Amino acid sequence: MNNFQAIIFDLDGVIINSEPIHARAKRIAFSRFGLEVPNEVYERFVGETDWKVVEYVVTHHGDESLSIQDVLDLKQSEFRSLIPEMESIPGALVFIKRAKVQYDKLVLVTSATPLNEKLSLEQFGLDNTFDFTINVEDVDHAKPHPEPYNRAIEKLNLPPENCLIIEDSINGITAAAASGAFVAGIETSLNKEQLLEAGADIVFPDFQALSHWLFNQD
Repeated sequence: MNNFQAIIFDLDGVIINSEPIHARAKRIAFSRFGLEVPNEVYERFVGETDWKVVEYVVTHHGDESLSIQDVLDLKQSEFRSLIPEMESIPGALVFIKRAKVQYDKLVLVTSATPLNEKLSLEQFGLDNTFDFTINVEDVDHAKPHPEPYNRAIEKLNLPPENCLIIEDSINGITAAAASGAFVAGIETSLNKEQLLEAGADIVFPDFQALSHWLFNQD
């Protein structure tokens, strides 16, 4: 049915339901530093690095006395304390097990820090699942720049069209589409129209539908 030799996964919003945890951690950190942040800021920066959102908030809603690094450090600390409360995306773990059997390579490309990546994977027993990972410290430009996916495909030594990327956010889809890989959007964060407009080749409502399409089974 396809010529895929590798599946490349995003982490946040694809495998783990981390966005609510990230949002809580940001709100706690911003509140402790006296920062009032409109809800649309959280929506705007879904899929971006923590540095980008904290830099924006401190610059536009803070004053010169605030340190971006101090706010970021508190946000990261709060996020790590909340990881035990985090849940996986429904169907993601079963899908990964099936993919591990059928495909030569599984790769993770994430905007998370190495420590957050490690703790999140350990939370769900996925720490030895992927052939390799690309995180925020492995690249000069994070999503929506295509560098994270370009690096992964280069390391796989495969033509982009032989790689399937699974993404859920505008920034992630934009980065994935620019890499030349086949991009499957999953509606965990956004709707079908938004994901297609961002550049997804195909969109699924959940992992059950994606599994049926990819493995020809429910």
